[in-house]
Amino acid sequence: MPTFSYNGPDGAIQAVEGEPWFWIAHYRDGACLPQFCAETRTFHRFDEIDLGRLTAFEVRNAFDEARAFRIRIAPGMRPIFFKRHMRLNVGTPQEQHVILFCFGYQETVGGRNVKCVLTIGKGGAVSIENHDGRA
Repeated sequence: MPTFSYNGPDGAIQAVEGEPWFWIAHYRDGACLPQFCAETRTFHRFDEIDLGRLTAFEVRNAFDEARAFRIRIAPGMRPIFFKRHMRLNVGTPQEQHVILFCFGYQETVGGRNVKCVLTIGKGGAVSIENHDGRA
């Protein structure tokens, strides 16, 4: 994977390795903020997303741009993006480390935290979880 530059909180330039799946924030004025900008070789942190201007949140495959998932972000919704590291077949010769890329949104509805999370697994399989905030 290519390497990108990140200007850390202490002002030091750090190298960040690209990921197979990355996010892109889409704004109502047509501008975009990609997690990894190929043009400038810059890495952007999730907290750099301007939620007040956000209209869509996309996750795209770095190797195949046609493999992308985009969700509309309405006012009051907050995007979610995180990775889950899992070990499969632990303690066997087939043991493997798998990274799941998870994204979606959350919002407060009727005092409850409601969220929808799409998980992209090994090989690009996708699962969708809806949590309506009830126990």
